[in-house]
Amino acid sequence: MAQIKLSVCAVIAYKERFLIVKRSQTDDFLPGCWEFPGGGVERSETIIDALKRELKEEIGLDITGAHPRLMGVSEEFMDEDKTERYLQLNYKINLEKEPQISLSQEHVAFDWADAQDDRLDAFLLDIVKQLG
Repeated sequence: MAQIKLSVCAVIAYKERFLIVKRSQTDDFLPGCWEFPGGGVERSETIIDALKRELKEEIGLDITGAHPRLMGVSEEFMDEDKTERYLQLNYKINLEKEPQISLSQEHVAFDWADAQDDRLDAFLLDIVKQLG
């Protein structure tokens, strides 16, 4: 039976574009890749608390008062033996004004993208398709 790792991700939407962040080249997990902000759910927290914590840690964004909407779930195996399954709950957060972004050391850049952006890999495009 596969071990399941649960994580959350936020598609932060502003003016019909969404925020993407680029991982540091020295990061252990997916170095140099563009992604949506988010991360693992810790044992002692709710899913929404994990989303709030990850956004505050990674991009300095406080989403208190925001209304994250669950869009869907992404799933993949992290190893060839299929012993480690990765489940990611994908949320959309619509913003009325452009946020101030303050990146953690985990990321080196951020930008606003649309569905045609060539920095989006198949995994990210699948999340974008969940937007409807």
